[in-house]
Amino acid sequence: MHTVCTTDFPCDSCSRLVGNVRITTGLLTGHVALYRRLTIIKIRTDPMFYKCGEEEETSYHLLGRCSAMMMARYSIFGSHLMDTTEL
Repeated sequence: MHTVCTTDFPCDSCSRLVGNVRITTGLLTGHVALYRRLTIIKIRTDPMFYKCGEEEETSYHLLGRCSAMMMARYSIFGSHLMDTTEL
């Protein structure tokens, strides 16, 4: 069983965990490099999600509504579409 790293340099397992926590936190708060956010901070000019072109690329659209992500969503969450209460 893995224990928390006690060295100055995290092991690969801890590095992956930190990366996953960072991505999850960003998706839940909306502070992640999705097109809508990048448009707001003037890095991009088009907030639309490139895979579907249906809506702005937001955390909610990516995780819960995007038709292009439907099969991936089903394999992970067991549902094709999800609303905010399910996320």
